[in-house]
Order: sequence, then structure tokens, then C-alpha cells
Amino acid sequence: MDHSKLHIGVLGGGSWGTALVKLLSENTPDLHWWVRSEKTVTHVKTYGKNPSYLRSADLPKNIDISTDINAVMEKSNIIVIAIPSAFLKKEVRKVNVNMLRKKIFFSAVKGIVPGEVATVTQLLHAGFRVPKDQLGVISGPCHSEEVAMEKQSFLTVGAYNNQYAQLLRTLLITRFMKISVSSDVKGIEYASILKNIIAIASGISVGLGYGDNFQAVLIANAVEEMKMLLNTIEKNGRDLSRSVYLGDVIVTSFSKFSRNRMLGNMLGKGYSLKASLTEMNMIAEGYYAAESVMKIAEKNKLTLPVMEMVYNVLYKNKNAADQMKELAKILR
Repeated sequence: MDHSKLHIGVLGGGSWGTALVKLLSENTPDLHWWVRSEKTVTHVKTYGKNPSYLRSADLPKNIDISTDINAVMEKSNIIVIAIPSAFLKKEVRKVNVNMLRKKIFFSAVKGIVPGEVATVTQLLHAGFRVPKDQLGVISGPCHSEEVAMEKQSFLTVGAYNNQYAQLLRTLLITRFMKISVSSDVKGIEYASILKNIIAIASGISVGLGYGDNFQAVLIANAVEEMKMLLNTIEKNGRDLSRSVYLGDVIVTSFSKFSRNRMLGNMLGKGYSLKASLTEMNMIAEGYYAAESVMKIAEKNKLTLPVMEMVYNVLYKNKNAADQMKELAKILR
């Protein structure tokens, strides 16, 4: 692809979308950004800041930012999706289907599409007939808040087409961001979904007063469940010790910036699910993922005790303390 004709579009004005715009703006002169709020458009153009998310992140004032998703799509060759999974299908349906099939997509969404039991790339491929060769993912142990602070971070770009993965890698690299490339699109995408459920489990244990020793065992058991599920979906010899898998689990389970850990922590402390979700300003992707993952487990006759515990607390209104106590009996 001719770099002189390369235009990148970012869809999503939340914290992760803002962080990706910050990264891409360092290497991409032709950057287009779709957000839902006119207030955000005006504020970015005036002050170079997102007024609602990552307010400390410096953004270019002259960025082509718009509330018209079709306009952003029309101008862009490569689309980076950072729309929360709960709203994705609604927004994508606004776009001309024929235009969708002509674009290259990289999903930075660490969630499953509610009601679809499908990842973002699966939805684009099966639901909107975007060729696999034009699909990829961005993932890794990387919180948007630390990107805003320009702390040393790592991401992995996965794609079915290595040329596109390498291209996006060059656009995301900065002095504080290192990028790896992988062909394991399915594994990376599902791992980024599962780690959010694991983080909710971790947060529940902390909220209930369990210590670091227990938390370590809980996460180790959950990683075994991740391995089992990923091998069921696609067995390809992936090394789960790599940062895009295990590293992402660790940072999401332990970081103060993790919204999924925060949700679990509140549930462990006795907050109702409704109160916990209302209190949070951002989407906890693990909430939506837990139901879909249990459907996958049931379909494939998999036993996933940690994932099931989270599902029972979120969707069956079961007591978190009782559920964790029962789970503790079988952890090893």
C-alpha cells in the first residue's frame, strides 16, 4: 500500500480510542476520528484534549474529527475499531455494507458482541462479509491511562495478512510503545475477552478480603481454563506465556486502572450489580463476555469453574462470598 495515500480512521471516542489516536497521530499525518459527541469534537479542535476520557492526553488540534461515521469510513483505508462491543453492531449498521468490504479493519475491542457469541472480526467476516485477509486485532497488556502518561508499554498486532500487520506496527510504534506482530488472530481476540472475566474474578476475591496468595492461585487456575478454551476454539501451538496472553491477564487482574477488576471488587464488597455498573463511567467488557463464554463452554462441554463463578454472580444473582467459597474448594 502506498504510504502517501494511507489514511487511518479510528472509531470510538472512549479512553482506548483516545489512546490509539494519540499513538497514531505521532506517525500518521492523515488521521480521521469518529466520536459520538459534538462536544468532544469542539473540545478536541479547541484544546487538543478529550473532555470526557484521558483528559491528560495531548491530541492534535487539527485532527479530522467528526460525528459522521460514514464520512470517517469513506476517507480511510485502514479502520481501527475502539467502540465498546455492546454498541458496535448498532454503529456498524449505519455504514454502507459495500464500503465495509473495501476496508482493512483492526479491532482494538476487548469484548464479545452481545447476543452474537462472536468476536468483532467474526462479526465483520460472517455478518458483513468482510474478507478475512482484511481483518486484524490490536491487543496486549496495555492500559490507556499509561499510554496517556507515555509510560513504556507493549502491544501486539495480529492479522491474517502479515503485510497489513507490519504496516500497522510501523504506525503504532513510538518512543514509549513497542509492537509485536502475530498471526494468531483468533487466539489473541479470545484471550483479550477471557482476561476481562478473569479480572472480575480477581476483583471479587479482593473485595471479599482474600489475600495475594489466594489471588495468585485463582488466576493460575483461570489461565488453565483460558488455555482449554483457546485450544478448543483453535489449537495452533500458541505460547500463552507471551505478553499478549499472560501479560494481559496479569495487568487486567492487578491494575488499579482495570475497570473489570473494579467491577469485581465492588461486587465482592457487597454492591449490587446494578449499583456497580451505574457507578462506573466506562464499560466493563467482562460483564457482557461472561454470558457468551458460558454458552461456548456449554456447547463444547467444557468445565470452567472460575468463569462459571463469575457468570453465576453476574447473571444468576448468586452471592459472591458463597460462590468464591465453593470455588476455593476445587482450586489447586
